[in-house]
Amino acid sequence: MDENLDLCAEQRSEHLMSDHPQNVPTVDQKDDSIFGCDPFGPVTEDQMERMKKRFQEAKDLRMAAAEEASAYSLEMYDNAEVVQRLTSVERQKDMEHLRSILRKMQITKSRRELTPQPRNYDDLMNRLSKRYPHFGDVIELLRARMRMNALKKHPTVDFGGNLLLLGAPGCGKSSFLCDLGEALGTKFSVVSCAAASTSAELTGLSSCWGNGHPGIVHELLVQQGCANPIFLLDEVEKSQSEGQQPFMHALYGLLEKSFARNFKDEFVNVTINASKINWFASANDVNSLDPPIRDRFEVIHVNVPSRSDLELIVPQIYKRQVDDHGLQHIYAPSLSDDILSLLLKMKISSIRRIKVLIERALANAAIRANQDGDLVHLVCEDFPDMRSEQESLPRIGFI
Repeated sequence: MDENLDLCAEQRSEHLMSDHPQNVPTVDQKDDSIFGCDPFGPVTEDQMERMKKRFQEAKDLRMAAAEEASAYSLEMYDNAEVVQRLTSVERQKDMEHLRSILRKMQITKSRRELTPQPRNYDDLMNRLSKRYPHFGDVIELLRARMRMNALKKHPTVDFGGNLLLLGAPGCGKSSFLCDLGEALGTKFSVVSCAAASTSAELTGLSSCWGNGHPGIVHELLVQQGCANPIFLLDEVEKSQSEGQQPFMHALYGLLEKSFARNFKDEFVNVTINASKINWFASANDVNSLDPPIRDRFEVIHVNVPSRSDLELIVPQIYKRQVDDHGLQHIYAPSLSDDILSLLLKMKISSIRRIKVLIERALANAAIRANQDGDLVHLVCEDFPDMRSEQESLPRIGFI
């Protein structure tokens, strides 16, 4: 068994035994209540049977721990292949970065953690539903996947197929997935498909080039050590499908689990198992998306937030921005009814724009901080550009 799996099993065994109603004693433990007599005196047949039973319990717990450790980790790569690759570049010039990565892979061994699915996933999804009330269809689909997942003996964060969130710009697709990853305790990563001109950002740039580097997939799985992260392809419909290393072509293999099991980063050139990535994509329109990529996703529509949705969302945005700045001791804990009504009257459909308006208002209100020692409340004057914003922003069709 791999050394790091042994360690994981040992730690899990200690955890299981600590939860066990009767902790398993060590051999030299002098406890008459366990063995029935002085452990250094004569041992009767009945006492021997009890001792065997207790040590069998310890063995069973350790076996269960080893099984669970194996279930919640993944053989990410073959260490022999790492050694072979390291040997091949050992004496080559300008390969120190690559050698450093390979040596670290060799030292840290080959297993990587699979994030378990939280037992309270239902409560977590309910909290997300309050934060993102317009994501109802998305949340219920994910909840159903997790409900089925929970039937497994060792469920991990795994949503099955690839999911594409289709919705208007600024409706919160990226922030929702970031919060989902945080709630489930797994890592979240995003790549802007519109900004990525080649596949190098995902799959690395060959070490043959002077500026060669590993891609984000390798960094996330191997160097950051999470085998089942949430990965977002933001604005996937804007991906480049032409050029020397088209970004779109790199997705073909990664989005197919059978091929992703044998993924090779262009820079590191060692086979890794990328089949456990939870792939999401966001798009404003799928009509321009390449059919082969479109076929690899299940499309879920994200609704534009209604007025009642925004009544819940806007106060949370304000509180979160204050918390993110660590200025709870400066600003009031909530928006006044007048300011909330003012923002709702603008009928802005973009959550991103609402965040910008509130951020700007917080900055404008900072001038009043500590003037009288009271908490700072946002007022209408903190939104001087409200009229121009209202004229330029997209609207939602509620009254």
